[in-house]
Order: sequence, then C-alpha cells, then structure tokens
Amino acid sequence: MRKVCTFCGCETDYNNKSCASCGSNQFLNICPNCGNKYEGSFCNACGVRFDDVEKTCPQCGKKYYTDACPDCGFTFSKANQSNTSTPVQTSTYVNNGRHFNGGVAAMICSILGLCTCSFIFSLLGIIFARSSMANGDDSKTTKNALVLGIVGFVMSIMFMVLYVTLGVASKR
Repeated sequence: MRKVCTFCGCETDYNNKSCASCGSNQFLNICPNCGNKYEGSFCNACGVRFDDVEKTCPQCGKKYYTDACPDCGFTFSKANQSNTSTPVQTSTYVNNGRHFNGGVAAMICSILGLCTCSFIFSLLGIIFARSSMANGDDSKTTKNALVLGIVGFVMSIMFMVLYVTLGVASKR
C-alpha cells in the first residue's frame, strides 16, 4: 500500500505517519488497482479499498481486487478463503455474450406479484432475488426485484385483510 504527500508529492509506504521529505502528515492514498490518488477508504475511480490485496484468478490468470474475476466470473467461497484456495464458480450463465442470472427471474416474478397483488409471485420474486444475491449478484435488477417483491407481498396481504374485513362487516 502506498500513499502520496499532499504538499510535496513524495510517495511513501502506507505505514509512515509523516512525509520523509517535508514532514507533513497529510496524505492521499494511491489506488493499487488503477493508480488514482484519493482521500478516504475507497478509490473514487474504481471502488477498490485502500488496503485490498491483489488476487490472481486461478482459472484465467487475471489480476484483480474485487470479489470475483472481472473476466471469467470466478470467485472464492468465504469458507474456502479461510481454509484452502479451492475456487468456486458463480451461478452466472453466459449465452451469446449475455449474462443471465436469478435477478431477471426475480424481477419478472416481483413485477407479476406487484401488478396482480399475488403473494405467491411476490414471494417467488423475493426467494429468487435472495438466492441471486447469495450467489454474488448485487446488480440493480436483483435489488429492485427484492424491493418490488416485498412491496407486492405486503400489498397482497393488505388486500387479503381488507377483503376479509369487508366480508365480515357486510355480514353484520
């Protein structure tokens, strides 16, 4: 990990508290991934944390700092990271260059559940979205599907309660 002095531009090791050249204690981090200079914990250009360690993909050899290889999608399970370095493939499928995952199915089921106030479709949307997120898909589609599924589920329960309440009230 490297950082650069904000006053004189001297690069130094991250553990140094003051600049060897001018004595300043104000530094910018240097991103290990893209070389961008930034303040804070995360690079504003690529999102890598200042203390992230470079990984090498055992499948394709690409060097990367994220959770999964950007080229082939290869990732390590959390259990395997602490014990061994046995890689695990994510559940993203490639077909003609397009990626398909549970997020799309979750979005379809959530929209159907929201439109029809069907708690079954909404529940399926929630299940698909959570499953997709557990497999490492944190895309906007999956997150939106989870939110829509929850909203559709709550709305369908509210309509069922309203229906039962009106039915009971009309019998009096």
